[in-house]
This record gives sequence, C-alpha cells and structure tokens, in this order.
Amino acid sequence: MVQVVNDHPRLVRPIELLQQPPPFSSPVLSEPNSFFTPSKMLRQELKNRLLYPVPEKKTIPALKNLSWHLRVLHRIPVAWSSAVVTQDHIYSLSSYYLAFLKPIPILFNRLNTDSEHAQGPGVQVLKCDLLPSLPGLTIVHFPADPQVYQCDPPVAIFLDSFQLPEHISEFIHSAILQDIIESVWVLKPNARLIISDLSSVVIVHPPDKDGVPYECLRLKSNPEYHRVIIAAYLLLSLTRQDDPVSGSYFSMPVDFIEMPIPLGAPLPDTVPMLPDDFVFSEFHKHSDFDYYMLVNDPRRAEQFLRWKMHQFDSQPLDIAHHRQILPAVTRGLEKSLQEFRPLYTEPIPTRTKQYLREITRPTTIPEPLTRRLESSTSFSVVILDDMTLPCNLRQICRSYTCALDTIDDQPLDSDSQMKFFLRLFDDRFVDFIEPDESFHWGLWWLRWITAEDFARREDAAYKHLFKLPDGTTVYGCLTEYIDAPQLSETVIHSLSDDHKKGLIRSCREAVRILQNSHVSSPSTWNPSTILCRKDETSALGVSCVLTDFSEASLHIDPDPWRFFMIDDFGWCLRHVLTDHSKFGFPSEEFVESVFGRREDWDCFRISSKEGELTRPLDPWEHIYLQLCNVEDAGK
Repeated sequence: MVQVVNDHPRLVRPIELLQQPPPFSSPVLSEPNSFFTPSKMLRQELKNRLLYPVPEKKTIPALKNLSWHLRVLHRIPVAWSSAVVTQDHIYSLSSYYLAFLKPIPILFNRLNTDSEHAQGPGVQVLKCDLLPSLPGLTIVHFPADPQVYQCDPPVAIFLDSFQLPEHISEFIHSAILQDIIESVWVLKPNARLIISDLSSVVIVHPPDKDGVPYECLRLKSNPEYHRVIIAAYLLLSLTRQDDPVSGSYFSMPVDFIEMPIPLGAPLPDTVPMLPDDFVFSEFHKHSDFDYYMLVNDPRRAEQFLRWKMHQFDSQPLDIAHHRQILPAVTRGLEKSLQEFRPLYTEPIPTRTKQYLREITRPTTIPEPLTRRLESSTSFSVVILDDMTLPCNLRQICRSYTCALDTIDDQPLDSDSQMKFFLRLFDDRFVDFIEPDESFHWGLWWLRWITAEDFARREDAAYKHLFKLPDGTTVYGCLTEYIDAPQLSETVIHSLSDDHKKGLIRSCREAVRILQNSHVSSPSTWNPSTILCRKDETSALGVSCVLTDFSEASLHIDPDPWRFFMIDDFGWCLRHVLTDHSKFGFPSEEFVESVFGRREDWDCFRISSKEGELTRPLDPWEHIYLQLCNVEDAGK
C-alpha cells in the first residue's frame, strides 16, 4: 500500500515544481509482458496508416515553449506539499503514476488566473480504462473543451516499468500500439499519445497528409523529464483557438494592485466646455484635466493641446532660482495617492546583501535631524544650484541642490544647513506632439503621463508637495546629497583596472537588487544619472550610486506577454558599460567577464547587443542536449 506522511506545503517556483522527484522508486516487474507480437492483419492496417519518424523532433520546441512561459512567470509561487510518500510490498501502479503527474494540474491551475481562460474545474488528471483487457497499462487524460482549445490535450499511457524494448521498432509495429491509437483516437482524434515506461518515451502525433508521425526518446536517468514532456504538450494543446498569439493557458493575475490615479468622473455631453482663459489660468498640471474626457472628446483634447502651447509660450522653463525658498508639505503626495509598492518580490541573494554591507557609506545627515524631518508636517528649502541639464528642460524632472531652511516653521541652526539633493516633477513643459489625422486618438493618449506618477515612483520616504514662487504646486523628492562625480569617460579613465572591475560589479548588483525587488527603471541606466563613488577605506574601492527612478515600473501589467519586458540587464550592459568608445573601459570582453550573464528567467532582450551573456541560460538546456544526442530508436 502507499502511505503518505503529511507535511506543510512549501512555495516553489513553477519550473521547479515539474522537476520534483517521483513519489518513490518505480517498481520493476519480474516478468515483462509480451505486448509486442505483430499480426498479419496489423501489418496491413499499418500499411494503410503509415507510421513514420518525424524528420525533426517536435519535443524540443515544445519544451522550450514551456520553459519560456515558466521562466517569465517565475515569480508566481506555487504551493507544493512536501509530503513523504512511502511504499510497502502491496501497491497500486496506477496510483503511483497519478501521484507522479500530480504537479501538472497544480501548476496549470495556479498559473491559469484569467477567468476568461478557466474552463470548469481547471486541469485535471484522470485515469481512464480505454483498454481494460490489456494488463500493465495506466492511461490518464486531461479533460478540456475541444471547441475552445487548438486540439485535444495529450493522453499519457504508462507501461509497467522498463517494458519498452531496447529496439523500439518492435513496439512501433506491435498490436498493442495499434490498439492504443485506435481506442484513443475514436474519442480524441487530435490527441497526442505519450507512451512511457519512465525510461523511454514514444510520442505519437496527430496524423498528417503523410501518415502518423512519431518520436522515440530515451531518458533513463531522470524520470521527472517524462513529466516535463507531458506538461509541454499539454500547454501546446491548451492554446486558445480564437487567440493563438496571446491565448496561452497561463496568464498573469488581473487582480493586481490598482494604484489610484488622478481622474475625474465622466462628464455628460450636455456639460459645456470651460473657456480657454479659465483653463489657462487655473490649470497647472496634467492631472487637472479629466483623462477620460481627453480620450473620448476631441474638443477637450484640442483644448488640452492649446493649454500646453500656452504653458510653453508664457511660463519660464527655469521654475526655481538660486536662493529662492520653497515651502513644502511633508509626504504631501502620499496623502493623496497610494504608495507605489512591488507586487512580487524575492529575497535579496546572500552575496548581494554582503556586498551592500561592504559598500554602505556613513550617512551625512545627523540622526536627530532625520527624525525631526520624518515626523514633521512641513518644511522649506532654499535652492542652491540648478543641476538640470539644458537638454532636459522639456522633461518632467528638474534637479537642484538645496539646504533645509525651516522644519515646521522653525529655523534650523547654521550647523544643520547641509546640502541636499532635490528633484521636482513638473509636467507642464513636457513635449506632447499633436497627432496627425491618421493617428487614432485613443492610441495617442496611451503616452499620457503625469507628474504624480513620476514622483510616486521615487522612494516613498521622500515624496513631498512643494510650492513654487508663482503659486504652482509640484511634487518632489528630497534626498541626501552625495559628493561624487557623474559616470563619464574622464572618470572611468582615471580608475585602475581593479576599480573599474569594482564599478562594473556594483552596476551588476544594482540590476540584481532591482530585479529581485520587482522594480524596473529604464531612466536609471543613463551615465548622467549614475554617480561613481570612491571609497579608499573599502577593499572594493568604487561603487555606483543610482539617482533616477522616476520611470520605475512594477511589471504589474495584466498582459502576460508584456510581463518582465523591460530589459534592465541589457540597458545597463549596453548604455552604461559596454559602450567603451565613450566611457573608457578597455573592451567589451573586460566588462562582460565581470558583469556575468543574465538570470535564467530574464527572457526579454530589448537591447540590440547580442552575445552569450545577453542570452539567458535555459535551465533545461541539458534536456535538449540529451534529446539531440539520442539516436531515434524507432528507425
């Protein structure tokens, strides 16, 4: 009998679930069954329905498709019971195989979170008795609606262990295979047949114009590979007929965290438009407009564009000047908008934590001042220097150095007036090009951005509401000022090779921290927003400091095909490091030898740079190699 010792479930990654070891060792029968005696009648039937080996194996593309999906969705944890299964001298072979396949429905139902794809109770593994007269067979199937999916899900047929002969051609031309094919295809005419004894696999594909194609594979070392093959063909079969491109059975959850955005209620058509003069004088930022009406009412969209032109023509681009004092409401943004928080995070690797401890710099802000500022309701700053590059004056963010002037209307001592770094977000001057007549208005408005969105994406501890001298309010971030140069060719040329390696490693660890925190930030990977900090007291010598997270994203798009499509690895490697002709590293090989390769789940490459390091290593590469090196045993 089979005994199960219960234990608490644990969370595993999707790709790890399919690689769980079998429940216990598969039994070996003392006397093999004699399935493989062909008959004269069978030979004539096989002549009419030719079975032929596929010229190129179809299994490897199916496995790569499954691997890609599981790696893209690697952050979705799957609960798996760590129960211990044991066996006595009496057991049920069919129970063993059902237990062996148990991870497949658990995985598919966990990753199928879109109700539009859900069909009844989801994926199930059911035993069926299509051939009750033949001993030593366990047949299982995965019920699904054939009207919805591309074809019938595969049917798995398990033989008693090690029953497939050394020369599988004997099995291909046997009566048992013909019986299996005819019995299954009467009910499921498009189903693939995956016949296994956990040492070899015979895959019979649906018939085509040339006959019935089949594959023969030997995978003696790892029984769980047979489970992976079944799951790969199951995913192919569960592709939606009405949407074969994005209609995968796997989907991202749609009940992600909805961040509130500044939108008004839809206005009835009978409500007259506000006069331009009123809009020009009273509207100061994008969020003052009703986004819904901009998308659906061309008249109001055109008024928005007139307001933009008025801002360009009437307002100075330099919104703050030297020695001006700006009052601020502490955490003013958080009081109106929800915090920007990751949805799927992972623990920071131990080696990365150790690296962070090694490069941690002492803060220049006294702890009493920090506590006083964090507990305040308001403060004011005095502008020192404008750090905004001239080419960025039409962007949403402005950068300054400043000093604290007051906290809760109380002046600060002269000893407390240290330098801070201030970023203000003002969307009035952001370029918004008018679309031509052929451009669809609804699509054009997808480029809509607001200052609130940019400010919210920065560190939650520093989001404040500032008031400009002309009365306009803008959101901003106040951070510690770090006295370090921007990354540049001159700076990098001045570093020793060891310090250059330290800088490259620092950039790689920064990418890793963002990825594990479920944050992507394309605006970060710009040399002008990365500081190169030297620390002669540290063995590492040099580290990078990232200063711009205004375009950060949390990858919570409900479309699974856009999930994790922001290529932080590629952007950092290409724009910051490997453009050595501009930034002074000896060679790309020098950079890549320190930077290392992608994580295996980092499947998207936006960067045009190609090479081994930009290609993620597929964790199933060894399976593909094993399958490629197997000579087709059925020939």
